[in-house]
Amino acid sequence: GDAVPVVGAAADASGVAQPASGAPSVVDRAGTVVGRRVDEFLSPELDPDLAPPESVVRLPLPRVIASALLGGSMIWLVAIIVIIVVALTTGTLWMLFTFVPAAIGVVSYLWSRITGSLRYSIAGTRDGVRIGSGLLSTANQTIPPGRVHAIEASQWLLWRAFGWWTVRVNVAGQSVAQAGDAARRTLVLPVGTADDVRRVIGLLAPDAFDDLVPL
Repeated sequence: GDAVPVVGAAADASGVAQPASGAPSVVDRAGTVVGRRVDEFLSPELDPDLAPPESVVRLPLPRVIASALLGGSMIWLVAIIVIIVVALTTGTLWMLFTFVPAAIGVVSYLWSRITGSLRYSIAGTRDGVRIGSGLLSTANQTIPPGRVHAIEASQWLLWRAFGWWTVRVNVAGQSVAQAGDAARRTLVLPVGTADDVRRVIGLLAPDAFDDLVPL
């Protein structure tokens, strides 16, 4: 009888139907689907909120270490070491029971201050100013708009030669009873230059420079 035509396929010499030359193969269709999904994933029209905001201040590691070593805690550590040396040389070993734990505590504080200032970032978001820092565990805090009551930029005596500053804020609704934790939360810039201070204050209080005395 008459041969029945096969739409979209052609038969070879063995009689097995083959795809027509103009029809895409399964591999081609799969490649097209995968390529489309990759283009959607890399599309620049993705929600920008999915990416973390860019920090306006970056703290170099040498500055963080040097600022901790030139801080007030280092003076206490040197004084305690002198007392320990005097106790060892004079034979008053009973003093070691007091000052050795004190030295360990100061060293622990210096270490926590250095590691707590690493990976520092501060940036403005829709919810407020987001601050993050920490080497082993990152601590994040967001200060909502309009919650900053006061901003303090101070400079330690031994930092003046390097032009370093620290910035603290008073936030509305923060409990004063939690003195230690509150002090840690209100530290918004551990150590920075005058330009860093201006950037941080510009985030926390954009209108503050109208009456601010230049640094």
